[in-house]
Amino acid sequence: MFRFLKTAKAVANIAMLLLSWQWYRHGFGLEFSAGCLALSFMWLALTVCQMNFLMRSFVTILSRLQMILPMWFGLGLSAAALWSSQSSAVAAAALACVASWICVFGWYLRQKKQFEKRGYGVLPKGIMINPPAEMLPPGAILLMTGIPEAIGEAVGHGEIVIPDGDKKWAFSTYMAYGVVMNPLEEVLPRRAKRGITVARVPVVPWTEEQCKHSLLQARSMLRQNKEYVVRTREARAKMLESLPLPAVVTSLIGVILQKTMPVTGYDWFGLVLGRVKMNRWTCIGSVQELLWRMGITLDRYFGTGLLGAGTSILDPIMPARFFDLKCYRDLTEADYQSWLAAQANK
Repeated sequence: MFRFLKTAKAVANIAMLLLSWQWYRHGFGLEFSAGCLALSFMWLALTVCQMNFLMRSFVTILSRLQMILPMWFGLGLSAAALWSSQSSAVAAAALACVASWICVFGWYLRQKKQFEKRGYGVLPKGIMINPPAEMLPPGAILLMTGIPEAIGEAVGHGEIVIPDGDKKWAFSTYMAYGVVMNPLEEVLPRRAKRGITVARVPVVPWTEEQCKHSLLQARSMLRQNKEYVVRTREARAKMLESLPLPAVVTSLIGVILQKTMPVTGYDWFGLVLGRVKMNRWTCIGSVQELLWRMGITLDRYFGTGLLGAGTSILDPIMPARFFDLKCYRDLTEADYQSWLAAQANK
């Protein structure tokens, strides 16, 4: 159902963009005011249908643009229809459309108050920034400042907390190293120097069995990833050796490949394809794969592909999409205060 809805919304948005271009170039065979009104009503219907879905992913700049741009465009079309109309019926309909757009804009402003600007983008109000390692439970998903900082995203990198007795690991995939398991108490201060870290914690705390299972799966994925790196580097070296070219040329090709697409265990194509492979991942891809291997059902599937049709084309798995997970909740400032009080009472 999620893929079907995603496909329907994507197709509807593309259709509306094409209709808007058609209206701009040739009109609809109607008078100017009637054409403006028809297009405004269609944008209004599409925007209202998407509002709840888009607000759940408000932290992504694409979702914000999908609300803001149609609102201003539709309001402008309605105002143009009202101003240019020679018919009382069209004028009344345009006035109703203007009022509807104002109501939608008011609803958007009320919902927007639940978020605030943090770092390079926006985050839910009250969310804890740079939480201490001690208060993070097993399975906590860490969302950190990363690549999307240049496009208005507050978070662009993801890791997950894996327990190991009294120790906690931060499990993820790095571009330079592939799959990694780093001590959590070392990762958080290093990330705090670069930007912000927020956490989403399981609504239902992990059991002892799940904690043990997560560690086993994390080590298994780490081993798979390192084996992939060794095999791929050997295969690349053999391929270069087999080329009927001078050694200087093959060495240059090898250097270029290592600079542009090094074999580290990171899934470079996954950045844009949204795929999840068996032995290499992006940072969020590895977190998602770990949860799936543990049997934890995610109520939203990521990287479902172009138009939501499962093609794994042009649909990267963005860290901000984890804000839409219903089996997780935000770690808030209120949680931090409760944790401080509990620590004081020990």
